[in-house]
Amino acid sequence: MLACVLGRFAPGSLATARCVCKAWRDTIDARRILRADLLPLSLAGIFINFNELWFSEFFSRPPRPEGLVGNRESRPVQCAMEDHCNGLVLHDNRVANPATGWTAPLPPPPPPKGAGMECFVDEAYLVYDPTVSAHYQVVLIPCVPYIELHIEPGEEIDFDVDPAVLESEWPPSSCVQRVFSSSTKRWEERTFFRDGEAAGTVAYLGTDCSWNKRHAVYWHDALYVHCQKGFVMRYVATGHFLSIIIIILSFSFLFLSADTLVND
Repeated sequence: MLACVLGRFAPGSLATARCVCKAWRDTIDARRILRADLLPLSLAGIFINFNELWFSEFFSRPPRPEGLVGNRESRPVQCAMEDHCNGLVLHDNRVANPATGWTAPLPPPPPPKGAGMECFVDEAYLVYDPTVSAHYQVVLIPCVPYIELHIEPGEEIDFDVDPAVLESEWPPSSCVQRVFSSSTKRWEERTFFRDGEAAGTVAYLGTDCSWNKRHAVYWHDALYVHCQKGFVMRYVATGHFLSIIIIILSFSFLFLSADTLVND
């Protein structure tokens, strides 16, 4: 009876029901009610990025002989995981599902059109919810580069930043960003509008060189991006437009995850 009732749930509600209790989860998994190709039901391993290593590490529990306990291993992979979202990973200009072996190349994005943005680095983020749609998106968000304001005599700098750009607000009141959609298989430009005040100037944000300020979480139909100086940008889709809501945090050391957003 329980399996028949759960089988009538929409995918999103079914995924929520799976978290209610162990009995419901076991029923859903045993009857394979959720699509295993979109939402794997077991954990085969985890990818970890280390600041000192160029490639990602894959930690897994391989098959072990009878009676052997522990037997975990770490295997280097010849690629760096740029982002992940609900089972999909982004690496080396392609999107992949490690659980099924599926992979799809990501075509080169068009060049940015904004003047003065040459020194900004684009960070790529996955947006994917298998309980809603089998399609995914990749969003390119420019990241303020590290700006060393105090240059020692004779010291070389990697790039020059236009003084007008240094004094400009970030994020700007509106900007055009590039988004790839798997439904159309092409990049398109979307206009982002800022809702509220800016987090600061480019010069102010660029003095933060922390490696931790680039992670993101896709949660409740919104993309939360951790940025310099401890603020978070929330991208909420509304038709073909998105709004940016600045959330200033009172602490500078934050590792962004869905757990930090439960009070939103």
